[in-house]
Amino acid sequence: MFKTDCHFTNGTQRVRFVGTLFYNQEAYARFDSDVGEFVALTELGRRPAEYWNSLKDFMEQERAEVDRYCRHNYGVFDFLVHRQTEPTVTVYPAKTQRLQHHNLLVCSS
Repeated sequence: MFKTDCHFTNGTQRVRFVGTLFYNQEAYARFDSDVGEFVALTELGRRPAEYWNSLKDFMEQERAEVDRYCRHNYGVFDFLVHRQTEPTVTVYPAKTQRLQHHNLLVCSS
């Protein structure tokens, strides 16, 4: 599975593209436009990341995703980007077993 994320700061003034690859629900490699190459997150991702990073044309395409995918979709879906809601968080004490944490707070959103 491949998951993509676009992170925007001040509209499209600062844009970051992150593409993460998963196998068996575990992230094993990531492309981050701020880094400019694939990074292995597990041993399983080491060889694919090295291979992809060695492909000059493929890496140029990945680096261009910031504009092709993120900035383009920002313009298309601009009305959604501004529809943000205030987050809510609940903090409550959790029951712990003896000899574990004396005070444990759990935060959920």
